[in-house]
Amino acid sequence: MLFVPANVVTSNVTLFNLRMVHPTEREKANVMKIKPKLVIMTHSSGTRTAFKFLEKIKSSGLKTDLVFSIDPVKEAHHAFEEVSTQQMGQAAHNLIETLPFVELKERKPLRFWSRQQPKSLYKPSNTKKWVNVYQMSDTEGIKMNPKFGIYGSPISNAYKNYFVKDGLKGDARGGIASHPDILKFLKQNLLSL
Repeated sequence: MLFVPANVVTSNVTLFNLRMVHPTEREKANVMKIKPKLVIMTHSSGTRTAFKFLEKIKSSGLKTDLVFSIDPVKEAHHAFEEVSTQQMGQAAHNLIETLPFVELKERKPLRFWSRQQPKSLYKPSNTKKWVNVYQMSDTEGIKMNPKFGIYGSPISNAYKNYFVKDGLKGDARGGIASHPDILKFLKQNLLSL
């Protein structure tokens, strides 16, 4: 299998670069008369990077056998956009609370919310199988101020969207990648290729 970590899949990567990643492995596969499997693994906004790469190489006819995404989100700057509007809402909430005889409902914590994003988080046609895992329990996000949780999202048209509800703590954003159920799920999907 040829693994392409999303952090090396940049806009500068071309199909030629991908074919040259591991020429000795390709040669071994040819001698053994097997076709290597192309697997891309992603986390967080690396999923958008992988998606952009897959769209870019679509015309080449190259297909990935498996994309395994963990807690995907759009690019990181969208998290800051979403949270900043929530912060403005909290400022208005604080002002309204100063008015006599006004009782407001409990505030929701700052979050980058999970949602279907069919125009930015979907399985491209040159992907045979896309498996995705995500959570909605993170409270620590990227661990900087302002503190806010980041929830992963489902992938439109994925073979499987696996929502992890149990066994995660406040640092679920990173913790999901080492969750025993996720590691087992990843292994099952790799062995099924």
